[in-house]
Amino acid sequence: MADILKIIKEACKDDSLYQYNNDQLVSMIESLLELESRVQSIIEERDAAEEEDSDEEFIEVVINGQADLIKRTIEVLNISCNEFKTLPSAIYKLKNLKKLYLYNNSFSEDEKRKIRASFPPHVQIHF
Repeated sequence: MADILKIIKEACKDDSLYQYNNDQLVSMIESLLELESRVQSIIEERDAAEEEDSDEEFIEVVINGQADLIKRTIEVLNISCNEFKTLPSAIYKLKNLKKLYLYNNSFSEDEKRKIRASFPPHVQIHF
């Protein structure tokens, strides 16, 4: 795994990807997407196991470098103006959520699509 991380870090350097042809680049993308899918599955499995084991009333979320507790049964959550690039994974555990306000964060369009796809259709998400 350390080798993979080293390769990825190296590939993120300016101009380093230009040494590969298009077929190699497409293959890299496919491998990274497969890795992303596998990693996401593991995270979801662990989250589900953690949720089953937890009868706690609150979940811990780190916002602006500070740990905060959010009630598991919360229906409306406003975490706008936090400069998030990704949504904290704990937010996905809020099963009663009806409205999620995420204004003035730094989500890419891909991340916004991922967030929307990760919640049931009835959850209103405001960017």
